Amino acid sequence: MFNIDKNMNVIIFGGSGRTGLYLVNMALEQGYNVTVFLRNTQGFSITHPNLQLIQGDVLDLRIVSMAVKGQDAVISAIGEGIDAATKVRSRGSRNIVASMLHHQLNRIIAIAGTGVLNADASGNLIMNSPSFPEMYRLVAEDQFLVYDTLKNSGLQWTLYCPPYIPDGDPSGSFITSEDFAPENMQSITTGDLALSIIDTLKNNSFIGKRVGITNLSV
Repeated sequence: MFNIDKNMNVIIFGGSGRTGLYLVNMALEQGYNVTVFLRNTQGFSITHPNLQLIQGDVLDLRIVSMAVKGQDAVISAIGEGIDAATKVRSRGSRNIVASMLHHQLNRIIAIAGTGVLNADASGNLIMNSPSFPEMYRLVAEDQFLVYDTLKNSGLQWTLYCPPYIPDGDPSGSFITSEDFAPENMQSITTGDLALSIIDTLKNNSFIGKRVGITNLSV
């Protein structure tokens, strides 16, 4: 079982993105030793005694394995455009999972999208619903590959499946649900998405679950 340690080592992939920057700052606030894996470290403005940067390509298994070694938990906020042209999310996730298995790590929290949540009690996915927007088909298919990789990994995984993610500081005004979209799901801010992910890491919750999330309507 994954044990929570205030001084644990956490690596964040995609830490320079809109949600990723919140994740880095919040993980540091928890007292974690944080490693951020970046394609390019130039311009990354966060500095902290407990922060280190590793420059590399998530599609390079060798460097991913080196970065994962010695970590206690992994957060993946890897993203790509709606065309999913390079499938960096799914290909990178496979490298991360392979590296975790090699180095005997257990805990990973990753981000996909609402398409891989259940649409009904039979387990049909939202992405396969007739009403699912065709413009998001390719990225949803890539996100499904992430889900499939995690589900079959044997790891203690959690997959966040947010809707539209506007910029915004954390408010704490959101709800989550397991494997299904929460009622009236519309959007979740970058800050609240990061806050929920860090809470999930800290509380060791949603193991083996997809997480639907949305801000509460005002």
